[in-house]
Amino acid sequence: MTVVCSGDTTDEIVDPKDSSKKSVSFSSIANISAQQIGFAVGPFEHVNLSQFRESDQDDQLGDNAVPVDAYCLPGRANEVKNTCFPMAKAIDYFSVTYGSYPYSSYNLCFVDDAACDTASTASLSICSNRLLFPENIIDPIYDSTRSLVYALASQWIG
Repeated sequence: MTVVCSGDTTDEIVDPKDSSKKSVSFSSIANISAQQIGFAVGPFEHVNLSQFRESDQDDQLGDNAVPVDAYCLPGRANEVKNTCFPMAKAIDYFSVTYGSYPYSSYNLCFVDDAACDTASTASLSICSNRLLFPENIIDPIYDSTRSLVYALASQWIG
């Protein structure tokens, strides 16, 4: 099981008596209020979305390039890559245009049965699997990208 939460993972302790239990601690470099904290627990696969950043953009941003990662349920990694490839470019554009990103990284977590398409919390957007689409279907690209970029923009405006 994987825990995805607002902020950065600082500690993960497995219970010595029961290996099915563990405690995960997170911290945030920015001051955030309770309603900005979100988390998801599940058998998530990790997808590195920073790989879609072009090398010249990576060189231009240097150490200011924000790591972008996504988490999805098993078997959906290709759909996440297809749906989220513009996210690294979008965060770079926002960082240059509107000021530095307020957190150390940005995560997207795709879950089943979400009540809404996106829920924005500090450094984490919890997204519905309804936004995902395979590479052989292009119809939902505009609506899905618009929803995901809106969730990203919410990182600056809370």
